[in-house]
Amino acid sequence: MLGDIQPDYGNFRHGRLPQVVFNTSTVAHRCRRGASTPSLTNQSVHSAGADHDLLNVSRPFLVRLLEEGVIDHHKVGSHRRIRANDLLTYRAKREEERRAAMTELQRLSQEFDAD
Repeated sequence: MLGDIQPDYGNFRHGRLPQVVFNTSTVAHRCRRGASTPSLTNQSVHSAGADHDLLNVSRPFLVRLLEEGVIDHHKVGSHRRIRANDLLTYRAKREEERRAAMTELQRLSQEFDAD
């Protein structure tokens, strides 16, 4: 299905999908919903108006993240511009935090069941 793309088996050992599979899955999901699929390169710069969808958050929430300095950005006039690399870094960090929280929740659940 992925053609000549070779999976990164090292990531499977840690419960992660290779980035190319994750990206392909994300694009397929967006296409099924009828949403546009923005093209990202690490050097590209985007507006907050479109990037909130990439992070699956509301636009006001993304603006708050930008204003609090959680994600780097710069302004061009009144418009906020965000580098794709900064967005992808934030998304990966957020996913890692979710995984850690889920692991802790599973541990607590097993501990509770043992009592």
